[in-house]
Amino acid sequence: MDDPTPALRRRLQELPTISSPRSADEVLREARRRRTRRLAGPAAAIVTLAAAVLLVLRSEAPGLRTRGAALAPSVALSAAAEGPLGIRPLASGDALGADEAVVFRITTGGHGVLTLSRADGAPIWPLDGRPWIVGAGQHFLGGEPPLAWTPDTGPSGTHEVIATLCPEDGQAPSHCATAAFAVRWGP
Repeated sequence: MDDPTPALRRRLQELPTISSPRSADEVLREARRRRTRRLAGPAAAIVTLAAAVLLVLRSEAPGLRTRGAALAPSVALSAAAEGPLGIRPLASGDALGADEAVVFRITTGGHGVLTLSRADGAPIWPLDGRPWIVGAGQHFLGGEPPLAWTPDTGPSGTHEVIATLCPEDGQAPSHCATAAFAVRWGP
């Protein structure tokens, strides 16, 4: 952008002389100062906004700074009953009929190795002993379409099911996240 100062100076010199104690140079200097002040407010606001956006984007959430072994992302366990009348949502501890099975949905907050087991440690999934490596999102036993589960001891009594998400295979339990869900067959 061209500097308007020479054009303004010429225009001011072409104007009729007025009785003013200020020279054309003084008027131009004041005009430049006012323009600078006029731009300073919006410029400061834009710089402040940009700095705030950068700080928010680059900052970590409080409490997420870790050293040493990686901590597991979050894990949540929910379920639905599948039976002759269709599928219905379950809350932990809800009763199921003898002809119903459970479909588990595990939601993970990040990457890790996921297992689903009974409270006594008996595995529910995976059954083959290989690690079930997952990313963040929703996961079902057996993938899509999901597999329904009933205990191998038969559908009776209360069974606590535990989802465990560890950052790595073989990780110490203290570094893993867990979620529990109780399923109950019978009245």
